Amino acid sequence: GYICALYISPLFFRKGVGRTLMELSALFCRAEGGMRLTLKVEPLNYGAISFYQSLQFRALAVKSSHLIVFQKELLPC
Repeated sequence: GYICALYISPLFFRKGVGRTLMELSALFCRAEGGMRLTLKVEPLNYGAISFYQSLQFRALAVKSSHLIVFQKELLPC
């Protein structure tokens, strides 16, 4: 699966909204036969990088010199 964008209002930072959305995305992806989630983050978006790393995403590569590709392997249902 591919996460195109995840935007959370600052009013909801640190309240579990982003984590819940990502967990539901992983469940949906896995239910549809997906084995991994992929997303891209701007290198200076330290908050997003930290967030995705806390969800066990790992950096794979830098694309077009301005986006870091992150990926997470999904456990079987």
